[in-house]
Amino acid sequence: MRSVVRLLLLSTLFALAAGCASQKEVEVLPEQTYYENAREAMNSGNFNEAEQNLDALETYYPFGRYAEQAQLDLIFARYQNLDLEGSRAAADRFIRLNPQSEHLDYALYMRGLASYNLDLGLATRYFPVDAAARNPGEQLQAFRDFSQLLNRFPDSDYALDARQRMIAIRNRMAERARIVGWRQPLRVPPLPRVPNGLSTWVGLAKPDRVFPGTSNLDARSARFLPRG
Repeated sequence: MRSVVRLLLLSTLFALAAGCASQKEVEVLPEQTYYENAREAMNSGNFNEAEQNLDALETYYPFGRYAEQAQLDLIFARYQNLDLEGSRAAADRFIRLNPQSEHLDYALYMRGLASYNLDLGLATRYFPVDAAARNPGEQLQAFRDFSQLLNRFPDSDYALDARQRMIAIRNRMAERARIVGWRQPLRVPPLPRVPNGLSTWVGLAKPDRVFPGTSNLDARSARFLPRG
């Protein structure tokens, strides 16, 4: 009986020791450290490390100084990691938590861009797929996202690219109608008059970086917000 009790006590002590050791392994860094680590990783193209630091920043400092910036950067980091569903979910979360943000147009644009490539980019990159013959679900979602961006922020820096993608979606849907008889009219909102050269705004550089046939964001688009 004594041996059984002794064994139980030893087991309990080992469990407590293991728990204390695991707690010591979790070191919470200062908020700014997570932020700077994420920025450095993004600038060097290491988006996995960036995502880890951004996740930690949101976990330990959900209402901190860099909370809004971290949410925006997480959208971008997941997009660059080809986690398009995760990028779209992060954009949805930002829109829900920051409905009055001055950067809401960016979140709407990235949500549409993730949907746009979910149904088109990955498939056409690895398989010989006729884009017009694919299921239109994600493309229609992207169309709705871009339409919301244009209707709410017609003067946004991202409006021109969004409208071009809407036209591309409309053309693919027209081709699909010819192939399978699918019908659903898609209206592309007009843009206000814009100065020449708008298409060269920061954040839409290096085409074909991730998905062939599309103009995509690079690491510089993660710098569109002021520091500090």
